[in-house]
Amino acid sequence: MNEFFNALEALFFTELFGKITLYMILSTVLKFVFVLVVLSFISRIVRMITMDIQQSAVRRPVQAATLRLLSNPDDYDFPLRDEYYLSDNTSIGRADDNTIVIKDRQMSKHQAVIVQNGSHFFIDDLQATNPTTINDAIVSQPTELHSRDIVALGGLHFVFLNEEEHED
Repeated sequence: MNEFFNALEALFFTELFGKITLYMILSTVLKFVFVLVVLSFISRIVRMITMDIQQSAVRRPVQAATLRLLSNPDDYDFPLRDEYYLSDNTSIGRADDNTIVIKDRQMSKHQAVIVQNGSHFFIDDLQATNPTTINDAIVSQPTELHSRDIVALGGLHFVFLNEEEHED
């Protein structure tokens, strides 16, 4: 066995070109191969991240729709915001268990619900004392909201805006 190791040592540590040995050449080549493997791995990771970012940019963002108050919120004796963002299932009323709580005395405890279906929003009156209206038409069944529709809830008037209208 010693003869084998002696033969390997003689092979690897014999000077080939001046002080350069086969061991030095092989170790340098293996270092370069290792660096190339690591760089290849890093480039694949960067490519995957780039593709993911590009796909994210192509995906349409979540629809951002709102009800924007048409009058000044300071004109009322209850807390009121200028704008209410709508989610997949937004309930509106005077009761605290609603998504949007508005303490207007003309609003029912559970006035209406707005449901999102894809990029479309539908409003339904929940048998409120003061009916919900869209552009002065009473809502008697789920009705699709369109950009710039005027929605009356209780004694308040809002304009429905989809995501494209927020840039105005």
